[in-house]
Amino acid sequence: MSSEKAKEPAAAGEDAASTSAPALQNAESSSGSADKSKFSTGMAPSGMFNSTGNADSSSSSSSSSSASSKSDKVSKRKRMRRHCARFWLWYLISVIVFLAIFLPLLFTKIIPAIAQDIVNKAHLPVYGGSLRAISQDSLSIGLQTSLTIPSGLHVQLDPTELWLYNKDGSGFIPYTMVPLGAQYVTGTTDITVADEAEVLNVTGIETFLAKFLASDSVDLSFKGNTTAHLGAIRSHINMDKTLTVPGLRNLTGLSINSANFVLPPEADGSNLIGNLTLPNWSSLELGFGNITFNIWTGDILVAKASVVEVLLQPGNNTLPFRGEVFLDTVLANFVEVLRSQSGILGSGKIALGITGNETTINGQHITYVENVLNRARLSSELPLMQLFTDVFGSVLNGDTSLGGIGDLLKNATGRSNSTGDNPLSDLLGGLNITGSAAAETSLQEAVERFHSRELEP
Repeated sequence: MSSEKAKEPAAAGEDAASTSAPALQNAESSSGSADKSKFSTGMAPSGMFNSTGNADSSSSSSSSSSASSKSDKVSKRKRMRRHCARFWLWYLISVIVFLAIFLPLLFTKIIPAIAQDIVNKAHLPVYGGSLRAISQDSLSIGLQTSLTIPSGLHVQLDPTELWLYNKDGSGFIPYTMVPLGAQYVTGTTDITVADEAEVLNVTGIETFLAKFLASDSVDLSFKGNTTAHLGAIRSHINMDKTLTVPGLRNLTGLSINSANFVLPPEADGSNLIGNLTLPNWSSLELGFGNITFNIWTGDILVAKASVVEVLLQPGNNTLPFRGEVFLDTVLANFVEVLRSQSGILGSGKIALGITGNETTINGQHITYVENVLNRARLSSELPLMQLFTDVFGSVLNGDTSLGGIGDLLKNATGRSNSTGDNPLSDLLGGLNITGSAAAETSLQEAVERFHSRELEP
């Protein structure tokens, strides 16, 4: 019995040992795994740290992060290469399709739109030019301007036709056309237009000239089509531009510089010869042929003056004229003439109204200039002392004799003042003298008497 009992504990011990052995092995295995795990993450087991343990740990961590980042980049590049190698054909087809759509748009839409925008925004200043009437059916037009494009571009413009029209009119009705030759434009380039042009619409050019005469500045509008060449690229350009040209300001400043009275009149009827100033406020040279002006005081036509071959440079122009003073009209309406001057006589001047009469070249009427001047109402002022000096000088020079004009005045007007005298007769009679000193004294007395008396209607 005792031997059997002794065997049972022994057997139990063996069973316990056999049971605990695997558990111990598992524990050791777990412990080993934990230690390995610590080493793989850079963590040393307890008791293995030395004085340089932290630095070694940080260096190890940086090295593994760098290696991991490089590995990721390499991996991405490999994946991209594999992707492209797999789908390269689809990418190629996509690029071809894109270029097939984009390039035509670039050359037919985008570049022309950019070129058109440059032209639309371009400012065209007028530096000079000319406007000359040649005949009833033609005129000469010249303009000097410039076109600016972005630096670095070199553009060639094909020859074109510029159709001039009034932009504020009803629709596009050109009144003339001026050809423009081929132009090579880079940066800021000067452009000159100069040619003879046909009058296509008389009403249209009259409208422009009327504004040109009356205004401080006037718009000169034109349309045209051309082709721009930028290297091998061609672009169609539509031009619709407006230039601003200085106007004539109604010829403000027009004046008679000197006048010489001729009596009896010359064979052509001229009894007044002198010089006048015609101002040109514009930047264009102007040529209008032979012009005859009507001269008025109030509503009474008192004279006419003709200027031959009118050619006006910018600025003031002194030109000779020949004219006729309608003495019978002046004498017959002398009281009305004085009344029309009542507002300005006190300042020692005479106000003259001026309109066109006729405009001719080689005997042919230039109606598109003539009609404009005939409708215009210009004005000038003539100092009284200049008038008396001119008359007095005419007498002294022997160009005229005013004897008997006083009697003519009495017969023509049939009027006198309350004393029975006629002040104008006295004035003219005072000029019928021969000595210069006596003439000067007599003239002064006559002028004083003229101002001191009042005419009765």
